[in-house]
Amino acid sequence: FTGLKDLKPVQDLFERNRISYFIVKNGILSPLEKSAVMDRTESGAMIKRVHETYKKTLRDSFVECPQDVSKVQLSSLSLQKIVSRYNTCVDSTSSITYTQKRNVLLMGYSYGFVNNHLQVAMPDYFFSIDDKGYVYRASTQEISKDIKFKSATQGLSFEIGVGKNKHFSLTSGIMFSGVELASNKMFIKYTNLEVPVSMKYSAFLGSPLRPHISVGLVMRNTIHNYSELYFLPSYKFADLRGNPIPDDGIPDGAIKPMYRDQFYLDKLQLVSAFGLDYFVNSRLEITSQFRMAQSSISGKSSVTMILASKTLFVGLLYRLHK
Repeated sequence: FTGLKDLKPVQDLFERNRISYFIVKNGILSPLEKSAVMDRTESGAMIKRVHETYKKTLRDSFVECPQDVSKVQLSSLSLQKIVSRYNTCVDSTSSITYTQKRNVLLMGYSYGFVNNHLQVAMPDYFFSIDDKGYVYRASTQEISKDIKFKSATQGLSFEIGVGKNKHFSLTSGIMFSGVELASNKMFIKYTNLEVPVSMKYSAFLGSPLRPHISVGLVMRNTIHNYSELYFLPSYKFADLRGNPIPDDGIPDGAIKPMYRDQFYLDKLQLVSAFGLDYFVNSRLEITSQFRMAQSSISGKSSVTMILASKTLFVGLLYRLHK
């Protein structure tokens, strides 16, 4: 090798599930390494010492045009930048740049524990009875109910690297969720196919433990839906003078309709989430995420039903490409 091409871009190689870096110059392959050892001080305490030998290797490679390598990290992006600066220093007309193509795909299994909060609001009619026994509606007001129940969701999860910025990725999946709950106010039984799509931002990419946040949508398709709400509003009856009348004083034939509404579950949900990813090695990732979502699920204009969910996900992902 001769000229500027002697200094080739740093290459990522997998060795026993860890990333190793090398630099080639004048036909010689030199490893870029960093090591940590435990050492004992004069007082007897044990301390961790880090030996960044890769910086000396870089300084030796840049002898024709010395570069400041004191802040260089042992990562592809940092090493590529210092190599590019060296080439420009040696030959200012050089247009050689080094870029790393992102080709990251992770796939695995996730399970979610879901806490659901259903808020229901509906009209509550106030009836009056005249002196002839006729029932008529005098006014309306609104009553509300809160119902909490638990469910679960599970399925395949995906994460794909997008763009040149390694902090951002696109997450998706194919999840199945279902719940069955019966009470005197409602019957819930449904199975949903959910496809979440979110943009994810991860921090501390140089660390195995990486916090992240994401926002996106969940597209739902209800496979089976037998859910119904059948609240009986707390009707109030009074005579013309406003005196309350017990139920047994209501004339025969007085209509007391029951609100019945099936949940309309096929809707988009806006979701936001935060969590932690732990990379066991360069291929295997343990992920956790707390997700919040909310949407309207009522099928009637007279009844408002807002379903809010909080989900704790845990999953195991495997990196298929690097």
